[in-house]
Amino acid sequence: MLLRQQLKIIKRRIKQNKLSYLYLFLENKMAVTMTENAKNRLDLLKKKRQTPSAILRLGVRGGGCSGLSYYMDLVDEPQPKDKIFTFGSHTVAIDRKSYLFINGSEIDFEKTLAKTGFVFNNPLASTSCSCGESFSL
Repeated sequence: MLLRQQLKIIKRRIKQNKLSYLYLFLENKMAVTMTENAKNRLDLLKKKRQTPSAILRLGVRGGGCSGLSYYMDLVDEPQPKDKIFTFGSHTVAIDRKSYLFINGSEIDFEKTLAKTGFVFNNPLASTSCSCGESFSL
């Protein structure tokens, strides 16, 4: 139910800025980016798991303290309707519904005293929790 409400908000935002978001979605442009830190950490994870050809699958689920939360997984193959992005030797797959929520995001990896992990810099998020793992629109 929550995802359906959030999807309505996204659709409204797409209508307001029809050209940019709809164009990026349909034309499969580089609407999601990945920093060098994130690429390096992904290399390390693939080596650790001995899966050099694994694909990073990203998505959004209902939950978390802000309403929506990100998830990441290393998989062997993308799903048939996934949006596919390539960053050098890395392939990232995002399901179409989740893509609407993370369109324009930058995936980074941060290592600080407080937290070590992947971070999503999402321009569509109106609020996000302090841990950075969930957001709302």
